[in-house]
Amino acid sequence: MNRKQQLLRLMISLTWRVDQRASLLVTSLGVLQAGAVAMNGLSQRWLIDSAGLDTVTGLFSAVLVGALSHAVMAAGGRYQSNLQSDLADRVDVKVNEDVLNMVANVPTIEHLERPDYLDRISVLRRGTHSLAAVGWRLADAAAAVASILLSLWLLIGVHPTLALLAILAVPPLWAASRGQRIIRRARDASAQHERREEALHDLFVNPARNKEIRIAGAGHILSDEAAASWEERNLLRTTAELRATMWQLVGWLCYAGGFGMTLALVVKMAAGGEASVGDLALVLALGMRMRWQVRVAVDTFMRLAEAGQATNHFWWLTSYAAKRRNAAADEPPSALREGVVLKDVSFTYPGAKKPALDAIDLTLSPGRTVALVGDNGAGKTTLVKLLTGMYLPDQGSVTVEGASLDTLDAAAWRTRTSATYQDFVKFEVPVRDAVAIGRLNPAVSPEVIDDALARAGAAHFTERLPEGIHTQLGLVHEGVELSHGQWQRIALARALVRTGALLLVLDEPTAALDPQAEQDLYERFTKETRACPGRITVLVSHRFSTVHMADEIVVMDSGRVTECGTHQELMANQGRYADLFAKQANGYSDTEKAPSANQEPI
Repeated sequence: MNRKQQLLRLMISLTWRVDQRASLLVTSLGVLQAGAVAMNGLSQRWLIDSAGLDTVTGLFSAVLVGALSHAVMAAGGRYQSNLQSDLADRVDVKVNEDVLNMVANVPTIEHLERPDYLDRISVLRRGTHSLAAVGWRLADAAAAVASILLSLWLLIGVHPTLALLAILAVPPLWAASRGQRIIRRARDASAQHERREEALHDLFVNPARNKEIRIAGAGHILSDEAAASWEERNLLRTTAELRATMWQLVGWLCYAGGFGMTLALVVKMAAGGEASVGDLALVLALGMRMRWQVRVAVDTFMRLAEAGQATNHFWWLTSYAAKRRNAAADEPPSALREGVVLKDVSFTYPGAKKPALDAIDLTLSPGRTVALVGDNGAGKTTLVKLLTGMYLPDQGSVTVEGASLDTLDAAAWRTRTSATYQDFVKFEVPVRDAVAIGRLNPAVSPEVIDDALARAGAAHFTERLPEGIHTQLGLVHEGVELSHGQWQRIALARALVRTGALLLVLDEPTAALDPQAEQDLYERFTKETRACPGRITVLVSHRFSTVHMADEIVVMDSGRVTECGTHQELMANQGRYADLFAKQANGYSDTEKAPSANQEPI
């Protein structure tokens, strides 16, 4: 079974589960629609021929059949269309859930950072409705074909030559196919422009980002950039749609010319007595309706082609998620004895010319605090991403208790880790929930939340909030707005609420705090780690004064580990660490001379 058949079965199954009764009703109406067109044409021939024979019964029967067929086509068609639309909307919700679940459950985050992958996901998310309706589109196409075949059967009864009307459906279908290929390519090519416009305009409705835009007076520039991206997107789309329309016009002109010649043939036959006036009415009615049937078939084909584009991206995402999900994943250890070992680890971001990490050899022993220091771009955050399983190394291995990290269940490993990042999330929920998000399973007790807030140094201000830990945070939901430093302490509490974490990563988690507050927190983390022999704490900081108490300091430069040891050992080596430590210490202690611009702390 190919992927299109698999997708069709999936969509039909979803539709059936959403509403069985409505699915049966829509299917029944579709079958009735297929025969209604032929019955309408027959009723007109029957009406004219009965009028010529002056039979009341025939006239009454013809009118009754015509009225019923017209009611099925008009009222039934409208009701069927509304039901289909409603079902498709509800299935679309389910398809979107599946897509978002796949995106969220991929263990690594490469697909959230690569532009080409984001383009594919963006096109897919905008095409989920066409995917949801693919079953009904095929049903509509089948009904249209069945109706056309019935019409042809009746037309052949008038004259075998009229079977050639079937050929007239080929040019519009071929033109629609060619036009859809043009439109699909334009949609893929314009996805990046569409994402860029959306991202730029989102800056204007984000309070944190909008402050900087206002201060810089860059609003009009960013708006112009967004408008330019949108215009580029529209140019690609409009050009493609115009070309597609021209091809469709050519296809319909071919159909119109052929139908005109067919009608002329039947008129000639009627004039010569080879066909009745009723036959002429039948041909005229069926021919006009066939144009509508072909139009439905063309429109259905175009929508199926649109769904086909989303289908390609859907199966790409399915395959991508499956490849990165290790079916034979092992459970991570419940305690650390050997620790985490990186051996000859290298990693290069997609599209980058230089590796972010190059031949890293490092051992993180349990019960120890390891500080990562280095210039911006030295590879510290990339190393943290590999430790938490957000990325897999291009070469080398990361092992936990001797087991390669890529063989462990990623979700289970993350339950054994906890982290706070500099670009933390400000969850605008009550304080208790903003902390409890760090450990939702099992549920966190109020006592654990209070303990995490205290350890993060957040208890002193959360206790003074109007409703304590039940206070709603964030102005968007009419809550209390915190300072950036207070938000950062909430994020720290969220990391600390996972008390059984084997790996605690603190990547610039106290950048908004003053040096003394940061040092107090780091001393607490160091003491807690030493008291827990099965835990490893990794600190990333630019402040040397707050990392000197770490059990091990790792100095990184251009993706490589250049020095490693305790503070005393590195100072005795008189290497880069000692040089930069001295410069930063002088910058803090010299009140008469500020640090020079080129003395960027690491």
